[in-house]
Amino acid sequence: MAGEIRRISINEIINYYENPRHAIAMNEKDTLKKLFEAVSNQYMLNLAEDIKNFGLLGNQQLVVVYKDEIKKYVVYEGNRRVAAIKLLMNPSYFDFLDKATHDKVEKISKGIVIRFKRFCVILQMKKKHSL
Repeated sequence: MAGEIRRISINEIINYYENPRHAIAMNEKDTLKKLFEAVSNQYMLNLAEDIKNFGLLGNQQLVVVYKDEIKKYVVYEGNRRVAAIKLLMNPSYFDFLDKATHDKVEKISKGIVIRFKRFCVILQMKKKHSL
């Protein structure tokens, strides 16, 4: 695998459906729901608040793979951070959250404007060749 570092908009990135930290999902929203269930709503709220207050540290680079078939980058490393950023950017998308959690998200994200582009390591996956 070879990689390059490029600045990518969060809107070009989707979370990994087959993340080994949770059950396989059917789409991005299902992936986010399963991720929140696996690590807990409170953990994700804490992470979102930390990102809001402190940003991402330089050593927290996201690793993504570009998928031609969907014309998006898929998170290989950093799924929870991407989910927390998406939560801050668009809390209403997370309609699977209970009201109390959603109210906390609204409070955390109130008054912030996120135009998020992050430097990501882009892995170029080598295609397998058959003999």
